[in-house]
Amino acid sequence: MCFEEAQNVDYIHAKWEDAAVEAHDIVIGVNCFYRIYYMLNTLKKMNALAKKRVIIGMTTGPIQPHYEVLDKHFGYDIKYPRRDYIQIVNMLYQLGVFADCEMLKLERTYHYETKEQLITAQSKKILNEQFNRQHVEQALEPFIRVDEKGYHYTHSFYAAIISWKPIEEVTYDNVEFAGDAEAFTNLQR
Repeated sequence: MCFEEAQNVDYIHAKWEDAAVEAHDIVIGVNCFYRIYYMLNTLKKMNALAKKRVIIGMTTGPIQPHYEVLDKHFGYDIKYPRRDYIQIVNMLYQLGVFADCEMLKLERTYHYETKEQLITAQSKKILNEQFNRQHVEQALEPFIRVDEKGYHYTHSFYAAIISWKPIEEVTYDNVEFAGDAEAFTNLQR
């Protein structure tokens, strides 16, 4: 872990919603927002407990391109990400927070020794109980590189770094879609 020896860094390993935390100079949350049901309260708490800056980091789309093919060409139901960075930026805006947002382009290559491993791993977001493995293979074909070491799937996506200087008072407490946690959680595309 970074800063293990640092005397001025506190790590809080707890659910943010339940954690009793005192104010700190900087409050950081990374890749944890997909599971938080009441996001509005989370953002307010982050703002209230940061003295100098709040930083949110999260990976974001696009989803691996073969899933788009499976959805649009073959009609499969796909598990798209539940929450995207822009929804958080919009919620902050509605709270009166004018956040900075920087997008970092990232790339990840998935490596598989066998075609079976590739198909199994890259069909996990198909929500249909039954699907045709040949459809998955067809959807993957344009994106796969094969060599003596196996199958390689390179996927480009982004990380969003959202940050802001805490404001003293949240201006709006009745945020239209953010107050309805169920509707906000179910926004998919």
